[in-house]
Amino acid sequence: MGYPLLIILIFAAGTVSTTYLAYSFLRQRLKSKAVIKLILKGYLILALLSGAGYGLVKFILDEPAYFEQGIEQLHTSKYIKDRVNGFSSYSFNEYKLTKEPASPAVFQVEILGDSLNLYLTCTMAKVKDRWYLARIKEDSVRKSH
Repeated sequence: MGYPLLIILIFAAGTVSTTYLAYSFLRQRLKSKAVIKLILKGYLILALLSGAGYGLVKFILDEPAYFEQGIEQLHTSKYIKDRVNGFSSYSFNEYKLTKEPASPAVFQVEILGDSLNLYLTCTMAKVKDRWYLARIKEDSVRKSH
């Protein structure tokens, strides 16, 4: 099961449980069924709008698969661990990413380490439906502040 599906399931379970919890608290305090129905409708609309907003943000901020898989593989790369002892952040120019590339795909990224920043050009090769980090080329190095 992929991460997006897991996030959606957690979001749905959270929405249902908080809706039930809010309803159980409000039901005891409110006497009018019309007010209860109005609050439940408002809460349902808010939950649906929140889900739609999450989907829109996810769609807008979603990067191509080769880039996301490349960053995952850079996190576990021996070269990166030896060079900067891992990293917690990176930067890139999203306009230079190709949305539907042919194999091999190339992207550039700046790895922000504790003591060094590495400017890398990464080449990804596609095997079946998965992208693999085929080559890391170090373009330049800069000391971190």
